[in-house]
Amino acid sequence: MEKFVADSMNGKLAKKLRFFGFNTLYYKQISDNEIIKIAIEENRIILTSDYELYKLSISKNIEIILTNQESDLGNLTEIGKLLNWQSLDDSKFSTRCTVCNNELVEIKKEELQKIIPRNTFQRFYEYYRCCDCSKIYWKGSHWNNMRNIAQAVNKKLEKK
Repeated sequence: MEKFVADSMNGKLAKKLRFFGFNTLYYKQISDNEIIKIAIEENRIILTSDYELYKLSISKNIEIILTNQESDLGNLTEIGKLLNWQSLDDSKFSTRCTVCNNELVEIKKEELQKIIPRNTFQRFYEYYRCCDCSKIYWKGSHWNNMRNIAQAVNKKLEKK
């Protein structure tokens, strides 16, 4: 599975890629040279909407994708086409923390009874915790919204 490093203009896209299971680094403030260094050292694909960074990376033979579509849906579809994705695999959804990019582990519902809101505890059954920042996730409305985005991307990928 591809690994990415996203520039500061692609924070929302980075979070979506993380949700879909892609190891995606993102920094709010980072120089072009630092992004290039990370891409080389960690064998990552750069995602940028900065044409100057795009040209510089191309000149150094670094894999880069220009994210110049009007929406994240458009950018996800374009990335998928360029990388020959068949589809976004829903078995990879919610395997990475959207905040810090680390892996999630499934946790027992009972461990959360005093931590999460009572209504959430009663309505949902599967829970995940980030191994690093301890953020807790469950398959609620956000998960459904992201699944809908994935379905839209997959539909567009079928037409390539």
